[in-house]
Amino acid sequence: MVALVLCTAARESAGQTELNVQLTRVTPEFSGFIRVQGGRFVDAACSVFPVVGLNAWDLMESGAGILPHGGALQSGAFLDGVQYTMQAAAAAGLTVVRAFGHGHDLENHLILQPASGVYNETAFRGLDYILHQANLNGIRVLFTLADNWKTQDSKTNFVRWAGETNLDAFWWSPTVMELYKRHIDVMTSRVNTYNGRRYKDDPALFGWDLINEPRCNCFPEILPPQSEWQTLEASCNVSCADALSGWVWEMGEYLKGADPNHLVTVGSEGFWASRAWQAFLYNPGNFGTPTQLSWAALTGQNFTAQHNSPHIDFCAAHLWPDRWLPLLGWNTAFFNAWVDGHAADCALLGKPFVLEEFGKNVTVPVTPAGIAAERDPAFQTTYAKLLASLASNGTFQGALFWKWALSPPADPTDGLEVGMRDSTFLSYIAPSARAALDTARRASVPGCQPVSPVVKPVPMVPGGATPAAVGAYLPPENATGNLPIQTNSFQTTAGNGSFKASAGTEAAGEAALSATPAAAPAASGVLQAQPVGSAGAGALVSGG
Repeated sequence: MVALVLCTAARESAGQTELNVQLTRVTPEFSGFIRVQGGRFVDAACSVFPVVGLNAWDLMESGAGILPHGGALQSGAFLDGVQYTMQAAAAAGLTVVRAFGHGHDLENHLILQPASGVYNETAFRGLDYILHQANLNGIRVLFTLADNWKTQDSKTNFVRWAGETNLDAFWWSPTVMELYKRHIDVMTSRVNTYNGRRYKDDPALFGWDLINEPRCNCFPEILPPQSEWQTLEASCNVSCADALSGWVWEMGEYLKGADPNHLVTVGSEGFWASRAWQAFLYNPGNFGTPTQLSWAALTGQNFTAQHNSPHIDFCAAHLWPDRWLPLLGWNTAFFNAWVDGHAADCALLGKPFVLEEFGKNVTVPVTPAGIAAERDPAFQTTYAKLLASLASNGTFQGALFWKWALSPPADPTDGLEVGMRDSTFLSYIAPSARAALDTARRASVPGCQPVSPVVKPVPMVPGGATPAAVGAYLPPENATGNLPIQTNSFQTTAGNGSFKASAGTEAAGEAALSATPAAAPAASGVLQAQPVGSAGAGALVSGG
C-alpha cells in the first residue's frame, strides 16, 4: 500500500463548517497489461481487475497547461488537473480514467491533429503527461482515438482531408480509412516524453475506444412511420449501418495489429439497428412501447454485431436517459433493462460489459440538496447493480461516471459535473470503488494463466517525437493550433491502389461539410439534437 492523503474542504450550507476529507490510496500496483480471460478483466498475475472509474474528457487540455474556461485549480496541493485527477482516483479506489485522446476543447482550440498527418507536440505532451501521472498513481487510462461529434478532432476532419463531401464516407472511403490507420500508427507508436515508452508498451494504458460514439449522419427532423423509412436520406439506410460494422471490424483488426498489448472496444452508445430484435426491447424510444422502432435504430450502431468482432475485446455502452428520454429522465426500469440487455448479449459473446459513460444531470445552479435529490439515487442504483454483478461473477463488470471535475469544487453551472466534495463522490463512488476492489481480491478466474508483466523500454527520441515516417509535429509554440501551419504529405499504398494525402486534399470537401450541421434541428421537438455538452433535452445526442 502507498499512503496518500487528500485534503479538501466542503462547507455546510447552514453552519459554514469546514469538513476535511482524508482518503488513502487503495489501488494496487501495476502487474502488466490488463487483458480478458474467461470473460473477466485480469492483470498479468490473473488478479481480477474491476473497471470502476471516471470520464474526464478535457484531461488533455489540462495536461498541456490549458485549464478549461481559463480557470485555475483552487487547491494548492496539486500542480494541475491531471495530477489531481489521478491522485484523487487512486485515493478513492478508482481504477480507470477515460479521456479523449484527441482533445475536445472548443474555446482554446488545442488540436492534436490540425491537418492531415500533422500533430501538435504540445497537445501530444498533454497525453504523455496523462500516462505519466497514471503510472505514478497506479491508474489505467482508456483513450478514445477520435470523436464522432463535430469537435476540434473529429471524423469530419478525416473526411475533409480525403476530399470527400459525404460525412458518412468516414465509414467506407478507402482514403479516409487509410488516413485513420495512419493516425492509429501515430498514436500507438508515440514515444512518451516523460518515460520513454511507446504508448503501445505502456501498462498505464488500459485500452482504446476506436472512436467516441460512432454514428451515421442520420438526424431526420421528423421520424416517419417505419414503412416510410426508405424515404429518409441515405445515412439512415441500413447500408450505412453495415458500412459502420465493416469499419469496426477493419479498424479493430488494424489497431490490434499495431498494439496487441492493450484492449480495444468500439466506443458506441449501445443502440441496436432496425434488423436486430433487441432494438424493439431496449433502444431508447422503444422502452415500454416495443411496437414501433425509434430513432435509435437509425444511428448506424448495431451493438451486438459490432462487438462480435474478434478484434473487440470487451463490450461497452453509454447511458444518457436525460438526453434520450427527456420526459422520463432517470428511470430505474429503463436502466435495468438497458444494462441487462447489453450484459446478456455480451455474455453470449464471452466478453465483459462496461458502462463506459453514464451520468445524471442536476438542475443548475447545482446545490448539495439538488445533488442528493436528483443525482445520488441514480448513482446509488448503478453502483449497487455493478457490485452485485461483480460479486456473482456477472457480465456487467465496469462503470465509468460522467464527468469528473478537474478541481475539488465542481462547476455549479454544469449539472453533470461530479466533484470530490459532492455527496455523489463521498457516499457512492468512493465506497463502491473500494467495495469493488475488495470483491476482486477474493475472486479468481478458473483456467487463467499468468504471464510475465514485460514492459519494453524504448530509447528516447529527442523532443519526444515519434519518427517522422508517421507524421510531422508542430512545435510547442503552435500550441493552440491558431498559427499558420505547414501540412506535410505522405504517400501510402492501400489494398486497392495508392493515394496521396496532402494539404490540398482537405479543401475539396470543406464547403459541403461546413454547410452540413452535426445534427438537424427538429421541427416538432421529438428528435431535436443538441450539441455535445449542451444542457438541453435533445433526444439524439449523448453526453460524451
